[in-house]
Amino acid sequence: MARKEAPVVFEDWVELDLSAAERAGSLQPVFGMHTVLQPISDVLVSEGRRTPVLVGQPEVGKSASIHAIVSQAHAGRGPAIFHGVRFVQLSLSAIASDFKDTCDGTDTVQKILDHLLRCPQPTVPFVRDLHLA
Repeated sequence: MARKEAPVVFEDWVELDLSAAERAGSLQPVFGMHTVLQPISDVLVSEGRRTPVLVGQPEVGKSASIHAIVSQAHAGRGPAIFHGVRFVQLSLSAIASDFKDTCDGTDTVQKILDHLLRCPQPTVPFVRDLHLA
């Protein structure tokens, strides 16, 4: 008998809806990061297969950069492709909890990507502390 898979509930993997947090005014304001944001935005909107990863020491502004991009998009500034997009921070621990064994990681990531492609509203995922995986 084939194993019946549980339905995928994307929201179970969402740790923080960054777009909703911005609308509620609960994201910390970010100042003086224009020179940092432009190259990040350029990579995010470029054509081709890219999966950017921001790396750096703790407290250097990686998350703040993402928050600033979310704030710009919410205000109708920055790349037009981000206007009206939902930004979410995914929970690495919630994603990893779906792994029954090591090969499940690929299946789970594929489920996330499949869901993102089917979303009625374009959604940009952000995984914090990926290096801890």
